[in-house]
Amino acid sequence: MKHFRQFCSKYYAALVSAVLGLLGLSTSCDDINNEFPPAEYGCPYAEYAISGRVTSAESGEPIKGIKVVNKTSGDSIYTNEEGYYNLEGGNVFVQSVEIKVEDIDSIENGGEFSPKDLVVSFSSSDFKDGKGWYQGKTEKVEDIELNKK
Repeated sequence: MKHFRQFCSKYYAALVSAVLGLLGLSTSCDDINNEFPPAEYGCPYAEYAISGRVTSAESGEPIKGIKVVNKTSGDSIYTNEEGYYNLEGGNVFVQSVEIKVEDIDSIENGGEFSPKDLVVSFSSSDFKDGKGWYQGKTEKVEDIELNKK
């Protein structure tokens, strides 16, 4: 019976180590000579902020209450009284973010404006302070003009 318990515990430990290794939860030994980079599990991620002002193409006046949707993540916000918006996102490293801008309360903001789709693109050099899997953070300003319908 003693040998059976030793046999079971040996294979149980090996099984647990294998599962943890597959999940990326295992540890690796330090490389004393710094010959090899450490083993890392995961995927690159980064943070971004896109901000700007939504104005009328005809008058140049700011438009409040415009819905700004990050189609990449599904998040949405509304422009403030001065027409400003600020979208923030992160996690998976992205090269571009699709944005949809739409007027949902046409009467209150002075007219009915046509929706607009745009793509904000990032390059690797836009991201700062990255290390390892973390690619860094970037900020972009995208001012948007909407035409009345």
